[in-house]
Amino acid sequence: MFNTSFYSLHCFSVLARLLNYTKAAEVLNVTQPALSKMIRTLEKELGFDLFIRNTRSVKLTEAGQFFLEKAVGIINDMDQIVYDTDKIARGQEGILKIGFLPYTYSEMMPKIVVKYHTMYSYVNLTLLDGDEYLIEPKLKRGELDIALVSDWGTSFSDEYVKKIIYEDDYCAVVSVDSELAQYDAISFEMLKNQNFIVLMPEKGENMSNYIATNRVIQTCIMNGIFPNIINKCQANSLLGLSIMAGSGEGVAILASHMEKFVMDDYNVKFIPIVDMNLKFHAVACYKKNNLNSCIQPFLEVIDSLC
Repeated sequence: MFNTSFYSLHCFSVLARLLNYTKAAEVLNVTQPALSKMIRTLEKELGFDLFIRNTRSVKLTEAGQFFLEKAVGIINDMDQIVYDTDKIARGQEGILKIGFLPYTYSEMMPKIVVKYHTMYSYVNLTLLDGDEYLIEPKLKRGELDIALVSDWGTSFSDEYVKKIIYEDDYCAVVSVDSELAQYDAISFEMLKNQNFIVLMPEKGENMSNYIATNRVIQTCIMNGIFPNIINKCQANSLLGLSIMAGSGEGVAILASHMEKFVMDDYNVKFIPIVDMNLKFHAVACYKKNNLNSCIQPFLEVIDSLC
């Protein structure tokens, strides 16, 4: 059986190019006797001579010339295979599927994508924007590699890595006609008698479970505020909460970065809550067992921009 190693082919090609054992041994960093033994072993395995040898010169046989042409092709193919595989191993080539919250990452995503594609042009990026109800199930099913979400609306288990990208303060969002609108900052105590507008619970989730798992509501309760949640004023989006707050029906609690997306005719004011110890965290989540080597370089790009 033919058992020639790739290294033997490489040594043969160097000797065939230089036609000098001494020079070839120097290039290969081996002794001349070792190289001579390797070539003899190769010829024995092949069953034919590759070189014509005499005391003064080394020449390729006709079979050796043909074998060289084929061997060089194999060596070049192997070099390309190793090069391409190395790029994949380093996360420089492949496919990366990312889900993200449009409002939370609207300013960052263009910068991230531009820098990442500049550094890793052979990676194909797939972007999906939507809310947690869309992104989280897709990540769990393996349809996404990374989810750029918030720690407010996600429920990832220990099977996932969660990396904080940035943090933000929460604000009370009130109508400009509200009595609270006269203040530039408020305390929890000032929200005590206010109606609260919240996101609609996920389909099939009852309100009591929603309240128990909602970190903002629980923070209010821990500060002695038991929110009066008005069922007639719910919304299924963050901008919807702002619109409902602008109608004067109640107060919404949103991260301060949402103010950038609120238009003047929403008639709302974002007011910092000075004694609220809860922070909004934008996070990157991915499965621990996801072997996609493009994930870490992508996270490094995010780190460089934060």
